[in-house]
Amino acid sequence: MQDSQEFETVVPGDEQMVMAAKAYWSRERSEWCGRKGVANGLLRKAARGEVLKDSDARLNRLFSSIRSKIEKVFGWWKGSAGYRRVR
Repeated sequence: MQDSQEFETVVPGDEQMVMAAKAYWSRERSEWCGRKGVANGLLRKAARGEVLKDSDARLNRLFSSIRSKIEKVFGWWKGSAGYRRVR
């Protein structure tokens, strides 16, 4: 099972903001964030056969710059500190 299928299990909806990769993006998840009052930091993905809007591309660059800093910490944990059993 892909991690993206466990989104609602992992994210209960009481967070201020959720950030995740493009695999987690869907219109339904975007609406879910709106209903729960959670800021949507999911990287945007264009619909099949369409081009990503410029505004969404700018958001992706912003969110990616934040996520890259976080991913470096996880990379260090997994590579140097033996932190293996985590999603």
